Amino acid sequence: NLRKPHLAKVDLLEQAKAEKKQVLLEGYRSSNSNMIADRVVEPFHVSPAEDTLQSFDAEKRIPRHFRISRIARVRILDQPWRFEGHHNIQRTDCFRIVNNDQVNVHLRLSVGACNELVERYPLTKSYILETSDPHYFDFQCSVNSQFFGLSNFILGFYHLDIEVIAPDSLRDFLREEVGKMRF
Repeated sequence: NLRKPHLAKVDLLEQAKAEKKQVLLEGYRSSNSNMIADRVVEPFHVSPAEDTLQSFDAEKRIPRHFRISRIARVRILDQPWRFEGHHNIQRTDCFRIVNNDQVNVHLRLSVGACNELVERYPLTKSYILETSDPHYFDFQCSVNSQFFGLSNFILGFYHLDIEVIAPDSLRDFLREEVGKMRF
């Protein structure tokens, strides 16, 4: 059963959070560093639905978020929390980007674009509305102000008929990104 290891990790993270103990995230697969390494953290927000762990990295001494699915194992340590004053839960958008600085976006999507969005980013499903035209859908929600995730989707699937209705800052960002491309 593929769910059992995930649930065991979540249970251990929740236990450590309740007991205010540090944990060792064994074999964390990081996309940022392209490395697999162990991390000592203080877990303060566990969200299985978003596949995220918000924690304080005891070694780097900064708040960090991790994908639960990228953790090989969780081991609760005997060390109590030392940095509780730095435990600040941040908002997570439907692209699983943790950032309190969010902006509202509104896109008009063709059927194909809607399908790709939901299949690649399942949390977006609850922000999609039908329109009067059965061939188009509206996507409206708050996302991180750097447009991580969303911009990758738009630039990768522009050919599927994606219209940015708002905000202007998203249109400007996309123009800048396209301008950086080398052909």
